[in-house]
Amino acid sequence: MKWTFNLLQRSCKSLQPVSTTAQISGTTTSSTALPAPSILSKPTWTEIINAVPASPASSVSMSSRSSISSTYSSSDDDDESVLSVPTIPNSPPPPDLILNLASSVQASSITASSCATVDRCDIIPNLYHELDLNMTIHGLLDFLAVSEKVTSLLMALEVLLTWDHFGKFNGSSIHCSIVNAALKYIVQKRSWPYLPPDFKRCSFDLLKVGHIEVSSMILSSKQDHRKSHFVLTCEIDEHKLLNPSDLQSEDFQLKFHFCPPSVKFCPLEGSCGFILKSVKSEAIFKGLRLCTEEEDYRGENIHFHDEIRAEKMHVYFNGKFGWSADSPWQIFPLSWLNSNQDAVLHYLKNMGGFYGRNFGVLYEI
Repeated sequence: MKWTFNLLQRSCKSLQPVSTTAQISGTTTSSTALPAPSILSKPTWTEIINAVPASPASSVSMSSRSSISSTYSSSDDDDESVLSVPTIPNSPPPPDLILNLASSVQASSITASSCATVDRCDIIPNLYHELDLNMTIHGLLDFLAVSEKVTSLLMALEVLLTWDHFGKFNGSSIHCSIVNAALKYIVQKRSWPYLPPDFKRCSFDLLKVGHIEVSSMILSSKQDHRKSHFVLTCEIDEHKLLNPSDLQSEDFQLKFHFCPPSVKFCPLEGSCGFILKSVKSEAIFKGLRLCTEEEDYRGENIHFHDEIRAEKMHVYFNGKFGWSADSPWQIFPLSWLNSNQDAVLHYLKNMGGFYGRNFGVLYEI
């Protein structure tokens, strides 16, 4: 199997490339090594996806890469959906074009200052960050590729949803198939685990881009042994009326049943679990902390195990946003609520009523 990089040929005409070889599926192929990122101009995501060699299982030919189809097929609910886009082979990959993005995108670290001075941080790390909503979709993909703020596939999806909900359309366009292929490429390059099967019911449709095909990055029930997270639902007070606007309250709290895998036997009275409470703050959105002290659980029917860690949690909100019974389940992006507070507050004010059970925690194993 032979492949060449038209992008590199165009970008390196004035350079003397270094010839390298790579063993791919037992066949020696020639490629051209990339010079330092500072020499090359930043490639577009269309060029990056076009430069990724298709695997033998891919239904997309190299000659038709510019019109990647985003259709997928699944024989039944338990089978893994297969997205017909280029995939990265297990053999040595092509030169890492994504590294060129780092020179033009400044990676930011998580801004929870309290985490920097203590060994254990009880602040939930995915809440709440700022996102530049003036970015183009190309800039957004650059951000997902290198930002230290984005630490998982779910946070990446929330970036796209936040930008779609509250950002201004800047006229830039990109085919949704390229966005889907780029997202899957970023997930693989950053070694993010796929989502548990529970997220199969959620729809990810962007008004500015189109359908984000997530099914190929969700484990099927047959792959349950590969899961890397527990999905926890707020089952305590699950019928209490709550929605994301309550995150502005200093009295907000969520309770969960959960026994960490390391606890094989628990002699304590009541159920194992944990409580999340609002952080005392002047900010509009207060953030959430994991309650770890004995007095936090006095009078409660649950008790806390010290093995439960806040840094392993991602708090999310999902529900049916629409009046129709056929409305799909969707994720409302909590991680980036500080991006455009006026627009967010207006949106939350007009949100329908929900319940405690619409809040969930994705807990890393």
